[in-house]
Amino acid sequence: MRHIGTRFPVIANGFSGKRILLAGGLLAATAGGIAAYRFFNNAQPDTTVSRLKFTPISLESSEKLTHDVKRLRFKLDDDKRLGFNVSSAVLFRVRQADDKTEWRPYTPVSARNQQGWFEIVVKRYDKGLVSPVMHALKPGDTVE
Repeated sequence: MRHIGTRFPVIANGFSGKRILLAGGLLAATAGGIAAYRFFNNAQPDTTVSRLKFTPISLESSEKLTHDVKRLRFKLDDDKRLGFNVSSAVLFRVRQADDKTEWRPYTPVSARNQQGWFEIVVKRYDKGLVSPVMHALKPGDTVE
């Protein structure tokens, strides 16, 4: 019979598994705190899109790139910018004909610090719930 200990094993140079777990936990807590601070404290006061609620926004222009792809430019206030990081997405919410609400994420293709407008590229899917609505937008139309 052998006793199986409950102590953490010694890894190398005197560091025990317990110390490594504690250090990892502190690192994870710090990273989580930084992420929460950045998410809830909008440190970019010149942005116009809220991270916590849908904001109405107006289509400035639409450019057909292919038979089923459009580049949509949305108007911001002249001194405002989107300010999103690479790989961020903007959630667009649209109303269907039956008054149901659908939303989809789109990645901006304009520069992060572009002031006054931002662009997305939308591929239309015939059976899609949001892309046909986005393709039907005319300059001046508003979405959230």
